[in-house]
Amino acid sequence: FNINSHVNNHTTAIFFGHLFSKLPFGELAYRVNLMSVVAGSVAMVLMYLVAFRTLRRLVPALLATGSIVVMQSMWWHSTIVENYAFNAIALLAVLLLLLKDEESRDSTYYYYACGVAGLAVVNHVQMGSLSVVVFIYAILQRKKDDYGLVTRWVKMGLAFLLGFLPYLLVLLRDIDSSGDLMKTVYWATGGDFQSRMFDFQLGKASRGLVMEFLIQYPTPVLSFSVLGVDYLFEKKWYPKTHIAIAACFVINTFFFMQFHTWDKFAFLLPSFLIVGYWGVLGMKSLLDRVGDLKSLWWRRGLLGTMVFCVVFPPIFYHSVPVWAEDKGFWHGRFNNNFTRNTHNCASYIADPNKADWNDMSEFAELLLDQLPERSIFLDDDGRTYYPLHHYYQKHNARRPDITFLLLNSWGFENWGTTAEGFTRLAQTNIGRRPMFLVSLQHPHNSVVEKLDKIGIAPRRFQLDDEHWIYELVKIDSREDGEGKERLLVTDITVGAHFNTRVPVIKRAFSADESVSVKIDFLRNKTPIEVQFRWRTPDGQTHFQSEPFSIPKDNTSVWSHLDREGDRPSGTWEIDTLVDGQVLTSVSFVIK
Repeated sequence: FNINSHVNNHTTAIFFGHLFSKLPFGELAYRVNLMSVVAGSVAMVLMYLVAFRTLRRLVPALLATGSIVVMQSMWWHSTIVENYAFNAIALLAVLLLLLKDEESRDSTYYYYACGVAGLAVVNHVQMGSLSVVVFIYAILQRKKDDYGLVTRWVKMGLAFLLGFLPYLLVLLRDIDSSGDLMKTVYWATGGDFQSRMFDFQLGKASRGLVMEFLIQYPTPVLSFSVLGVDYLFEKKWYPKTHIAIAACFVINTFFFMQFHTWDKFAFLLPSFLIVGYWGVLGMKSLLDRVGDLKSLWWRRGLLGTMVFCVVFPPIFYHSVPVWAEDKGFWHGRFNNNFTRNTHNCASYIADPNKADWNDMSEFAELLLDQLPERSIFLDDDGRTYYPLHHYYQKHNARRPDITFLLLNSWGFENWGTTAEGFTRLAQTNIGRRPMFLVSLQHPHNSVVEKLDKIGIAPRRFQLDDEHWIYELVKIDSREDGEGKERLLVTDITVGAHFNTRVPVIKRAFSADESVSVKIDFLRNKTPIEVQFRWRTPDGQTHFQSEPFSIPKDNTSVWSHLDREGDRPSGTWEIDTLVDGQVLTSVSFVIK
């Protein structure tokens, strides 16, 4: 229950997460996940209230709400321990209150909206955009005739301050305890994350934005939203609310389209919800037109399309990680190259349905069962560090003998150990304590390079057929007994397209696919001759390459088996040979 003003704290989620952790049933992960489920459900109840007020009919309102319930970002942030569902509650509550305010003679609902706008910042500083919404709305409603202008602005400010007060008090406490006003405010308003912001390259930003919107709404909802924009200019249909909410959309979208992170869809959630609301308005426009036509078939067709908007996204999100396994449109966004040895990150990101996603617990159990006593394990915050260290070790008291270290991959101050720091640690502890890396890819490749200079190399440490990590070993010599340099292999991978920026890495292939194998090794100081031997499931040699020389200073080489017939199904083996001796092997499956 650590409440502070740091931009990554998310006080509202921390507060409710602490309350849910006290529930008398289920393990901690279940109880705190339940917080996100409830928060997401509250947000979608608010969405239903908005939809019903708009459509005035039960079934269309339920279908309209359902099309937003299954929107990836909304669903995703309602099924894991995250804070963004609270942002959805704040946005939709302000939208509903402003709609109600336009119907009423006094401004009670508006003052409630101001309070919610202030409270929204307590959870996430990005929700300061709602303060712009209520400010613009105040200007548009300045001619309301039940009180004076000064009174209105004073009440508005007090209502906002009341909601904002928890954030302000925590910020003042942190300033007082740190004694550094500028540094505290800096981290409260973005901190070093600001270095990732304001990267406005039109092509890069716009392509990513279009992709995100298509992922959120792979249905006619986007088309409906285009029709719904018409209502922004409809003077008889809540014009002040629509202008104010449109301002929020522009601010949030323009700002976060420049924030190039893998979870951009989290920060864009308010924008997606506003588009969803415009989609509801578009549904209203079409329902009104179909009603005028008095045609039952047109009405059934429109309702059928709305049903499709609810049913199709779960099928789509489940399919995307499968489509992304091969080179193509989805592979660049949802490939599993980064975490192929620990968990299926493509499925984790693309599919909000986590009912059967147990990858992290499977990896954790394998790792904690097999790491030697007093191991040192270097991880990073993009893979498995937090669940391993905080949940399994600290909360469940598993393997207190292991030292889990976080590699600073962001470059932020006090964000884990550096490559230089870990290299010094490895030099001191190699041979005394078992040492492991979670990966050889970024950001660990910088560690591998530094370790190479002091004679320490990584070796694959297999946990089972699908999971592995890398053990660090001391290299006494790069030469064999005859004075020849040995090829020191660090990894061996099966897939395709290794000569491209985003290779395809997988173990199962169809009979007509091209299969490639890539071996990575420490930079060789002299040319070395190697061969690749491809063996069928019965152990027979299917193909063996002629010896070829790896030039000096290489770090990898690959071989491939072209598309051809007569490939028996089953598990194949690929051997890498040096001087006729098997150096390393890897298997793959022909389906």
